[in-house]
Amino acid sequence: LRARLATSYDLIKDVIALQDLLLDLGAQVAGPVSSLPEAVALLAQGGIAGALLTFAVLMRPHYAPAAAALVLVAWWPWRTKPIAWRPWGALIGGALAMAVVGAGIDIANGITPFAWIIENVRQNIVSGVAARYGVSPPLTYFTWLFQIWLLWAIPLVIGLRVGARACPPLLAAAAVTIAVHMLIGHKEYRFIYLAVVTIVILSAIGWSDIVESAVARWGERTRPRLRIAIVVGWGIASLLLAFGPLAQAHRRQ
Repeated sequence: LRARLATSYDLIKDVIALQDLLLDLGAQVAGPVSSLPEAVALLAQGGIAGALLTFAVLMRPHYAPAAAALVLVAWWPWRTKPIAWRPWGALIGGALAMAVVGAGIDIANGITPFAWIIENVRQNIVSGVAARYGVSPPLTYFTWLFQIWLLWAIPLVIGLRVGARACPPLLAAAAVTIAVHMLIGHKEYRFIYLAVVTIVILSAIGWSDIVESAVARWGERTRPRLRIAIVVGWGIASLLLAFGPLAQAHRRQ
């Protein structure tokens, strides 16, 4: 147990260090952008967003549908607002710029640009190579999620229901990720890591909103106690889930 706690402590320190690094990097990028005029800053942010989304897709092509869902739900004027073509142009321009970089790397390595993505789909989906490693029913991912989360799935879903209202694009990305991988016969839990992390983030947002609603109802004095209760509760849940039998079996694999 001491060894596990020491490993967990080291992991937490590494995560905090990475978080600080990313926040510092984000501040360095956002600083110059925020100093620009509002219209120019919006275009710059769109270009950066397009480039980063394309970079993510090049790293994990099977997340392309989730990236598309994220963009469409976040930016598309579903109601009566007119389409803002300039931000869309910046987004597409940034995406194309990153795609050109990816194509250049492929050419530098002597291969046809993006042929590896097409070949991956052809081998694993069309030719059924992935199915050789096992095929599972469509609802298998939901079974695994509830097996791993156990009773903690209840507060997770409660927070998710509230948090999804605050950030529908993230919910769309998670839902599309799970839906796409449900259609593929060969299933592994790691294939939906993006969805799992997104669901946890949305649930955290939801519980933050729940605390705010409770404070509005019962008074500001309850805020510290509610925060401590939430942190302690989810901290215990994290430890139990991390050292649970299914999680340990997954790490051994």
